[in-house]
Parts: sequence; structure tokens; C-alpha cells
Amino acid sequence: MSSDQIDHAKVVSELFQDITAHTSYEKLKGIFDQNAELRDKVKKLTTTLEMNLESLHNIKAKLDKSCQELQKKVEQVQSLQKEADHLGSILTAKTHELKEAAQNKTRAEDALKRAELEIEDLTHSLEEERKKTQDKEAIEQQLELTKQDLEHSGQELRKLENFSMPLKPACTRVEEITSRFTKVFDLACDLAKEFFGADLPESSLANATLWDQLRKHNVVHQARIPIPLSNTAAAKQMRSVAVLAVLYAELKKHVFQPTYLFEDLRANDEFNRLLNTMDPAKEAYLRSVLLGSIDKDVWKEKVKAKVKTLKASVDDCVGPLLPESERIRFRDHLDRFCRKACHHWHYMQKLEDRVHYSTQDWVVAGSEAYRMLPLSSMVVVSEEMPDETYPGGYPESPRQNYSLMGNGQSSPVMSCSNVTFTQDIDKLSTSPSPSRSRSRTFDNTSSAAAALTTAAGPSELLAVVWPAFHIDSCMAEEDPSLISPGYGVCESQLKVAREEEAHSAGTHRAARQSRRCRGMSSAARNRSPVISGYSVGDGDGQQDGEFEHGRESTLSSFLNAGQSELSNGSRRGW
Repeated sequence: MSSDQIDHAKVVSELFQDITAHTSYEKLKGIFDQNAELRDKVKKLTTTLEMNLESLHNIKAKLDKSCQELQKKVEQVQSLQKEADHLGSILTAKTHELKEAAQNKTRAEDALKRAELEIEDLTHSLEEERKKTQDKEAIEQQLELTKQDLEHSGQELRKLENFSMPLKPACTRVEEITSRFTKVFDLACDLAKEFFGADLPESSLANATLWDQLRKHNVVHQARIPIPLSNTAAAKQMRSVAVLAVLYAELKKHVFQPTYLFEDLRANDEFNRLLNTMDPAKEAYLRSVLLGSIDKDVWKEKVKAKVKTLKASVDDCVGPLLPESERIRFRDHLDRFCRKACHHWHYMQKLEDRVHYSTQDWVVAGSEAYRMLPLSSMVVVSEEMPDETYPGGYPESPRQNYSLMGNGQSSPVMSCSNVTFTQDIDKLSTSPSPSRSRSRTFDNTSSAAAALTTAAGPSELLAVVWPAFHIDSCMAEEDPSLISPGYGVCESQLKVAREEEAHSAGTHRAARQSRRCRGMSSAARNRSPVISGYSVGDGDGQQDGEFEHGRESTLSSFLNAGQSELSNGSRRGW
């Protein structure tokens, strides 16, 4: 054997050893072993299948034999059925004969039973009379026990009724409810009109900070009610409307509540939300229990506390706007109004059907539940002659009637339509500026000033200043019904007052600019002896003319700036 062959054999041997040592060989060997086992299983299953086929053949033979025997049994049953039918006809005839005999016997037995029944009836009648006597005695005893239970239940019911307040149905008291709401509204209007729909002294109108606080009140600010600081018809109407809105806001917060149990306003709001989610009947019962759970003395104290809180809230908001003498009288009227409002609302609290106010802040004009507030009724009619100080123009606010001079003294300032500076500044005066003369003026005799309650357009919005009231029936299937309408004001009603307020704001800016202009002119004269290249002390007429012309140009520029500011303010809706 050559060395090459030996090497090949060795290589083959090593390859074989590598193959047998590799994991794939073990897997392949396992697959071969599994194939052998599967062949054995297939062989066994084949044998079993052949045995099963043989058993199935034997069973089929037995089944055929059983079917043949069954057919024979069926034939035997049919034969027996025929015999049974024949015997049945014979039995029917015999049965008929037995029935006739039984009927005869029954008639005899019936006669006997009737006689026995008569005897039993007499016996039962006697026993029933005896039972009735016994039952009567038992019923009398039971009646006595029932009467005692009824008295006990009545005591328990009266005890429970003492913890609740009997509520009255609202359906029979609609006119009374409406009348009470009308009284509260009329009282609120009268209170606002008497003290704020009349002329106020200049000292009250001059305190701009207090009036700004009224403008910033939530309901006044949200309704965008202008409040000019003057005694024109529009200004008095707006003051009355703003105070009416404040009364509504404070009544809603402190008085128009289902009960006065909670002093915390957040607790009141949470309780209202709970009542809104309840079934109307359950809500009425809960309210009756809560109203009846407080003693009368405690209830009176709570009402007094509500009146005190309401009075303090309203007085803190609008009281400082009045002079001290009027404020004392206003507090007395306000106290009476608060007590009457609480009295009328307590009547609503005792109704079965829940009375509540609408929470809308803006409504579309023409809404069934809201009406436009007649502003002409919100002003105290004065028999005095109208003020002719500013014919055809906006009357000036008290806080713009005086301006401070450089030395701290007050000096009157005239209307911007005819600007005249104080005599302490070179005794200069100017003629009306052409641009200023084109500004809008307020005509006290115009139809807009005489009738500020112009009907709102169909698409205008009403700012709610008094809520509408509704009744939620205890019957869940009935919808809430309107019991008292609300009132609001629209933009067309506020237009004149808004223009007056814008004019007043523009006049203020013009006055401030005039003071700045005078200060700058005075400072310039103090710093330099020459203006526009001419000496102030020079006696030349031409130089004096140029100097006067320079000052007139400065004043004209100032007036033009004031007019521009006024126009911008009107566009922004001051």
C-alpha cells in the first residue's frame, strides 16, 4: 500500500471521526431512530385497523339479523292491534251500559246528598254564628291594638313633621309669587333711582378712584356699563343701572339661596349644584327638612346676619359715592330694602316647587324671559330748568373743572372747544381750533338724550342687570316655567353715555397735554432769552408777531393732538 493511499485513508478516517463527533451527526442519528420507532407504530396501527375492520364486519352481520327479527315483531304488533281494536268496541258497548246504571245510581245518591246537605247547612249555620261571635270579640281586640299602633305612629309622624317645614304648592300662588318678585325689582329700582338717578354734588363726582371701583365691579365690568361723571340724564341713568346690577349681584350671592344654613359662599354654591342634580320631589323634601331643622330664633338670627352682610356688601361698594348726609339716609333705605327682599325670598323658600334665577349674563334681545330695561324710569325727574352752562356740548366732569398750576394753586380751565389758559402765563388766549370745532357735541335736546330706551335690534345682546326667575315643578315631567322676567340693557341704550364718557376722557387728556405744553413753554422761556431767533425783550413788531405765531402754532398742534386722542378714544369704546 503506497503512502498516498495511506494518507487518503487517514484523511477519510479523520473526516469520519469529525462527522461522528459533530452535533449534526447526533441529530441525524436521532432522526433515524425516530423513523424506526414511527415505522413500528405504523405497523401496529395497521394491525389494529385490520382487526377493527373485521369486528365491524361481524357487527354489520348481527345488525342485519336484528333488523329481520324486528320486522317480524312489527308484524306481530300489527296483528295484536287489530285484536285490541275489536276488544275496544266490545268494551265501549259495555261501558255505555255501565254509564246508564251509574246515572241511575247517581240520581239516587244526589237525593240522599241533598238531604245530608240540608242537615250540614243547618249545622254550619249554627257553627258560623258561634264563630262570628268569637271573631267579633277577636276583631274588637285587634281594633284596639290597631288603634294603639295608629296613635303611636301618629306621634312618630308628628315628631318627624316637627323636623321639617310644610311646603306650599306654587301652582295656586303664581300671581302672589309674580307680585313679590315685582315688588323686589321695583324696590331695587327705586333705591337705585332715588340716590343715584338724581343730581350728585361735584364733591362726589370728583372722586374718580371710587367711581373706578364701581366700574371694576364684576357685574358692571362684564355688562360694560359706562359711568360718565356728570349729572346729565345719560349719566344718572347709567349710575342707576350700575347700582341696580350691583344689587342683583349681591342679592344673588347672599339672599337668593335655597336655605340660609351655610355662611360660606362656596358651600352655598356646592349645595345649589347638588340640588340641581336631584329629583324635584327629593329636592323639595330635603329643602323642607333643612328649613324645618332650624329653630325660629336661630332662623331670625341667620336672616339678620344675611341682611347685615347684604347691606354691608352693597354699602361698601356704592355708599362711598354719596355725600355723608345722603349715605346715612341711603343706609336706612338699604336696610329696609334688604329686610323686605329677605322677607319676600323666604316666601319662595317655603314653596314646594323650587324657584331659581337664571344665570345668563348676556341674552339676545327679544328673548321671552328678558326685557329691555326702560332707562327713562331710572332717573329722578327734576323740576329745575336744565343747565345752560354748556349749551350743545358735553358738561364737564367736576374733576376736570380745575387744573393745578405750577405753584400748586387751582385755576379754572374752560372747555377744550374754547381753550383759555390762566392769566399767569403771559395772559395769552387762543381762538377755537378748526380741528377741535369738528368734534362731536352732545345735544341735550336731541332725541337720543330724551329717549335712551330705543328698542334694541333683533341681533343685539342684552347685558343682564336683573335676572329672570323660573319655577321647577315637583313633577319631573314638567319643564321649568317663567315666573318673573329679567331685565337688561343693550348697546344702543349705552351709546350716548359711552360717547359722553369718551368725550370726558378726551378732555382730560387734552387738559393734561395743555399743562405739559405750558410747562415746556415756560421752561423754554426761562432757559433762553431768544425764541425762534428773536429776542423777547426786542421792541420790534415783526419779532413780536413771530413770537405770537410760534406760540399759536404750538397751541394748534396741542389741540390737534387732543382731537386725535378723543377720536381714538371714541373708536375704542371708552
